[in-house]
Amino acid sequence: MTARNLFDLLRPAIETKPDAVAIVAPDGQDITYQRLGETIARFAREARARGVTRRQCIAVSPTHPAALIPMLTAPSRLRPPPAH
Repeated sequence: MTARNLFDLLRPAIETKPDAVAIVAPDGQDITYQRLGETIARFAREARARGVTRRQCIAVSPTHPAALIPMLTAPSRLRPPPAH
């Protein structure tokens, strides 16, 4: 499978190694692939609910350094804008 975006690169580990550590946060907290996948999905749902579509510029302001990866990955799970 050819990766089309960052989520495609992470998906195999999220699906096959959910309990493995994906990220170690600066505070030492281990974040598993399962938690990473759930966080990406939640950010994508929230963005969709606000009308955000793929290829739209958005600003992110993570409150925790480990939130940056899910926030940057979530937009790749959005649908492209509707054709006019």
